[in-house]
Amino acid sequence: MQVRQRMPLFLPGKIIHITRDSPTEGCCGVCRRRPIRALWTAQSEFSELVMEKNMIRDHDMYYVQKMLLKLQKQEKLHRK
Repeated sequence: MQVRQRMPLFLPGKIIHITRDSPTEGCCGVCRRRPIRALWTAQSEFSELVMEKNMIRDHDMYYVQKMLLKLQKQEKLHRK
């Protein structure tokens, strides 16, 4: 029987956590889709790793860039 040990995670640098809100949360009606939120997050918030089916896609550099561009566009719409 193999015993699994928890290994502490040590993340380098600053972390921007990008999430999508549910359609009913925090949207002013300008957004057609679920609003995107980006928050500076403390490294201590990520002491454990939860594996999900979208994890690889969500951390792909092209997908991250796409989400940041969508966030930028969303912010411009909200400023008008």
